[in-house]
Amino acid sequence: MERENVRKSNPGIVFGEIAEALADKWNAMSAEEKEPYKEMVRNDKKRYKLQVNGYKNPQPMMVDSGNESDS
Repeated sequence: MERENVRKSNPGIVFGEIAEALADKWNAMSAEEKEPYKEMVRNDKKRYKLQVNGYKNPQPMMVDSGNESDS
């Protein structure tokens, strides 16, 4: 979320320096300031696990053939 702000504030900054600046910002934050981001991570992990589970264990689809004799 902050990557673009760091890039705008520091024209010409390279990738490694951006990561270092972001790490410094993160380390300076209090636990209360970090909590919304940690909540986003928890939610994203739940979403990821559901998607992977759906991919690895696909459920059979109910397909209507259109034939009344199938019922």
